[in-house]
Amino acid sequence: MFIPDKAGVDKMLLQIEDTQCIDPRYRFVREKDELKLLGVGGFSYVYEVEDALSPKRKYAAKIIGLGSKATQEQQVYNAAGIQHFSSEMSENVMRVIAFWILKLQLDSSGKLVSCIHFGEENYAEAEGLPIQIILTEKLEAVLLRDKYANVGLLREELKTEEGVIRLAKDIGRALFTVHNQGYLHRDIKLENIFWDEERKLYKLGDFGIAR
Repeated sequence: MFIPDKAGVDKMLLQIEDTQCIDPRYRFVREKDELKLLGVGGFSYVYEVEDALSPKRKYAAKIIGLGSKATQEQQVYNAAGIQHFSSEMSENVMRVIAFWILKLQLDSSGKLVSCIHFGEENYAEAEGLPIQIILTEKLEAVLLRDKYANVGLLREELKTEEGVIRLAKDIGRALFTVHNQGYLHRDIKLENIFWDEERKLYKLGDFGIAR
């Protein structure tokens, strides 16, 4: 099973960008000759992305797959769709800008030869390395968990009763919208709650196992 390190993920993402497997409007942000990594999850990486039409606007791209875990493309497609639809209905749901579900076809040297998009006629039968990229607005985390499992709140107001009530109201509004559409998020935790500094409100994100 192919399980790349950070350098391997960077190399693959640059090939995806160069071959325009994703919308060329979006480009991964470079930092000191590397791609700018925002965070690492159990089975995903999150990178910073810029918009060529508006370079000051930054996004977060969640990279799922690359052989680290068996993925169910239909579930990723459904979950991204649920989050996108919910974000159109509620300002307290993190916006999904775009998403791509691909199989990468590589030659013997690891060079990207072609990519097949989910929904294409031959996708199910095609051989290739599965990868999913979910592009969302870039927001601030409210919780930090380091590699030693130490946990710390990143917003001082969450150490007060008023701050906790404010978060509960914002996320409650998000869940009211989600549930009214017949969906369940199924993964409510502080790691999946974010602060929107521009709009001064909390948002619910990461709908990866939503149903």
